[in-house]
Amino acid sequence: MPDTLRTAEHEEAKDRAAIAAVIHRETTCFKDMDLGGWSDCHLQSEKDCAVCASPGLGVSVMRGWEAIHEDMTSALALGRTPCGMSDFRKDNMQITIEGDSAWVVYDGWMKAEDGSEAESIETVILKRTNEGWRIVYNAFAHTSETRSAPGQIALDAKGHIVWSAPDAASAMRDHPALIVSHGRIRARRGEWDKVLQAAVSRASALHGFFHHADFRNTTGAPFRTPIVLGEDETGAAVVCSLVVMNGLTYLDIDPTADLDRRMTAAQMVFGLSPGQMSLAARIASGESLTDAAKTLGISVNTARTHLKRTYDKTGVNAQTALVRLLLSIG
Repeated sequence: MPDTLRTAEHEEAKDRAAIAAVIHRETTCFKDMDLGGWSDCHLQSEKDCAVCASPGLGVSVMRGWEAIHEDMTSALALGRTPCGMSDFRKDNMQITIEGDSAWVVYDGWMKAEDGSEAESIETVILKRTNEGWRIVYNAFAHTSETRSAPGQIALDAKGHIVWSAPDAASAMRDHPALIVSHGRIRARRGEWDKVLQAAVSRASALHGFFHHADFRNTTGAPFRTPIVLGEDETGAAVVCSLVVMNGLTYLDIDPTADLDRRMTAAQMVFGLSPGQMSLAARIASGESLTDAAKTLGISVNTARTHLKRTYDKTGVNAQTALVRLLLSIG
């Protein structure tokens, strides 16, 4: 091999190693809240650009070093690691070098202090300077996130659990209707489980970006629906809900967490009286008609009257249908 070719390959290998090192150091300094070290990895010019995209948070674009540095400074001023990052990886790194410019594409992975994880596709453009390679453009887009809200469990397209909020995992141990079996969420009764699995299957069909976008454009909102599995032995509705977000299905084992807001909307939409709204809220929260009457301090006959008039106003004729309707509002 000619010496010139050998030298060129050696220099390119050095550049690749230096580029990978800068990218790794930039994220390490980010995780360690080292503003100075993080800044040193960037070109620090008006050409700098940073793009952040997440299905749950949208897209953020910052142009120019002043804006980027100000954003990072204010983030670190909160006194905790941005994004709660505790660990990260950069896999399948593809580096292309032309002259004094290089661009890199790789798969990113991060873990947060709360145990949640996120995968991303990341693109970095670097310029060669007298001090070495420096980042001039940095973009990441989360392709999946296993961060869920309290009470939620994240499921993949096949219905397997990929992550769950700590309170949800704890609640599942004593849940009256749901269990975990072989890494999946199942309902305790066969007839309930058929309803649940069918709903999870329908939701998984919207994991693709364009499928979900089409659903949103058609219906006016992302996929979110309450699932009424059936009634328990007391006549109370057994309910959970599904949300599609970030290419995952989130099972909410307590869909009544924001019930007050939904009931306020229902009162305005259907013109429910205070008594009717109070009863409907108890039923929607999982109480039978008898238990709801006891909670409200009214007779069962009065409760039946409220319920009948609520049916008349809402256009439904069963408690399960009423619960599904109320939890769909807002």
